[in-house]
Parts: sequence; C-alpha cells; structure tokens
Amino acid sequence: MKKMKLLVTVAIVFFTFQLEAQSTNVKSGTAPNSNADEIINFAKTFLGVPYVYGGASPAGFDCSGFIQYVFKEYGFSLARTAGAQSLFGMDVTLDELQPGDLLYFKGRNVNSTSIGHVGMVTGVVNGKVEFIHAAGKSVKMETLNKNSYYVPRFIKARRNL
Repeated sequence: MKKMKLLVTVAIVFFTFQLEAQSTNVKSGTAPNSNADEIINFAKTFLGVPYVYGGASPAGFDCSGFIQYVFKEYGFSLARTAGAQSLFGMDVTLDELQPGDLLYFKGRNVNSTSIGHVGMVTGVVNGKVEFIHAAGKSVKMETLNKNSYYVPRFIKARRNL
C-alpha cells in the first residue's frame, strides 16, 4: 500500500510539472473561434446548478449532460456520454489548450483506463488551466494544475470549436 501511495504521489508531481511546463506557452485568453467566449459565458450562467446523475437540463446536470446542453445551444451536436463525446473533435496537447477545449478524465477509479468525466476549458491564465464542469454537488469552476483529484485522472483534451 505504501508503494502504491508513493507511486501515485510521484505520478502527480511528475504530471503537475509537465502540465505547468507545457501550459506556460499557451496564450492567455486566446479563443479557437469567436464562439468560445460566448459559449463559456453561457456555461458560467449555470454555476451552482445541482449535480444530478443523468441530468441534462438546468434542473440538474451531470458532466456530459452539461457539456452537451451548453454546446447544443450554439448548434453543436455532441454525444450524451463523456466517453462518446471524446471520440469527436481534434486532439490537442496540454500546451495547445484554449478556451472552449474539452478535457477528459477517468471517472472515480483512478486505475481505470476509460473516460468517465468531461469539463470545458474556460481560460489559461499564467499557465493555469481553468475549467468548468458538473461534479460533486454542482456546476463549478476548478483549476487543473496541482489538483490532486483531476491531475492523475486526466486522459486527453479535444477541440470541437
């Protein structure tokens, strides 16, 4: 058990340094297209909306329902689950992240290899990746860098805009 904790800690530290080193080259506030800022602002109007498993409306969202709902408002048709959403768009590296890009993570099981969670990048400020997602109790904002829960669960990022 101690070896596993040490391995996880080393992985988190390594990934954090990689993320910080790569994300310092990202231009702050650069949007992939003119819709990104508008979509992000719309998404932020749902901050505090309750997390509801399977939810896909302002009455309550789960992660993929939230992303699907927000993008649909702007004419984008996304799949319903995080795993299915991750199959579309263009892969982007951490140093290419821009507002509007989607981040995909493992679910609760850090040892899993499948995607179980999605969030949207809202900004990259001073090398810190900020994102919005439905998790825990509500729709909320988080910073990816040094996040002990999401850093070891990060799988990939995709651009749909």
